[in-house]
Amino acid sequence: MPHFSKPYFKVSRAAWYAEFDRKQYSLGPNPPHRPKPVKKNDVWQAPKEILDAFEDLKARLRQSDQPQLSAPGQPVVVVFDEFLEWCQKHKSERTYVWYRKHIQSFIKHIHDGKPFRTLTVAELKPIHVERWVDAHPTWGTSHQRGGKTAVQGAFRWAERMGVVAQNPVRHLPKPPPGKREQIISTEEHAAILAHFPDRAFRDLLQMAWHTGARPQECVRVEARHVELDHRRIVLPPAEAKGKKRYRIIYLNDTALELVRELRATLLDGHLFRNTDGRPWNAWSVNSRFCRYQLHRGRQDLRREGFTLDPARVEEYAATLNPEKTVAGRPAPKGRAELLREARKKLMNTEARKRGEKFCLYAYRHTFANRLLTAGVDSLTVSTLLGHVDGTMLSRVYQHLQQNAAHLLDAVNTVKRPGAAA
Repeated sequence: MPHFSKPYFKVSRAAWYAEFDRKQYSLGPNPPHRPKPVKKNDVWQAPKEILDAFEDLKARLRQSDQPQLSAPGQPVVVVFDEFLEWCQKHKSERTYVWYRKHIQSFIKHIHDGKPFRTLTVAELKPIHVERWVDAHPTWGTSHQRGGKTAVQGAFRWAERMGVVAQNPVRHLPKPPPGKREQIISTEEHAAILAHFPDRAFRDLLQMAWHTGARPQECVRVEARHVELDHRRIVLPPAEAKGKKRYRIIYLNDTALELVRELRATLLDGHLFRNTDGRPWNAWSVNSRFCRYQLHRGRQDLRREGFTLDPARVEEYAATLNPEKTVAGRPAPKGRAELLREARKKLMNTEARKRGEKFCLYAYRHTFANRLLTAGVDSLTVSTLLGHVDGTMLSRVYQHLQQNAAHLLDAVNTVKRPGAAA
């Protein structure tokens, strides 16, 4: 008689699991209407839905001669589970978290409160992924492409590893990748710097502005990477993008002085840190740019003299949570408090529509654009950006072909044979 472990909750995956023959099986996420999973006498207390899924798992495995289900009848969550296990061991933490976020969202959608582990590999069709994406109308094309890529990538891996016989979402259509065409002018850069009083964020922006380094390179630079005598930062292959080549970031006079000052005070660890002394990450940087977007949008609202419709405020206030937590206990919100919360959220929504959203990658894009328009050859620009070759540059910066002023300046530099200088 096969022996199964009791269901247990894996916090890192935010899902319930059971184990048989040293193999873990997913029972699905905790039902949203159930309390947060807890232990009693060091044993996880699984809700009824998870216990039902556990009984279904035992029935399925006992009917099979092998612990692993046959590929066509194998639940898609098992494939995803094996893929995430592999990612956790063979990919970076950031890549693993990215895949996990998208895959968990997809699993939650396809189950939608129904018994877990019902959709099998044989039943999975591209339309399931399309419906999942369509259920999130606020997703932009880049987010849609990322979600589809995550699901498709998991099954592409499963096909290569022999986990499934054929990738069921091989022909899943994806929106084309977006092009980074945001250019930050010198005036905009100065305005962004002036908005943030702390030097920590301004140093990070200056590093990106003067070197064109990738955002992940800027935030990961450590004191040991700095070679002041050679005016450069060197990331070894294991820490560089692609993990095959050294990444060398060359420092102009401004960047050199900035790095020199930071290096003098920080002899070890990350050079660029936030006001709390922690290394910057994608979320903290994005939070700063979101705040600046709100600032710009509120300025536009004031210039417009924008006011909210009271009826719209009343209607939105009725949808807000009527309770708040005070000293660890729920307490009701007053009508004035709900209206104040509604007005603030609605004004922020309007401000985001008007304020331009910047990102750290736009600084890299701007750096390359400045060099190209200044006449620096594409091979040199590619080298400074850390590209393997110049093809990436020609694809990403095609918009310069439509820049009439740039093209006229280029053609005017060509002299006819025998013409006077």
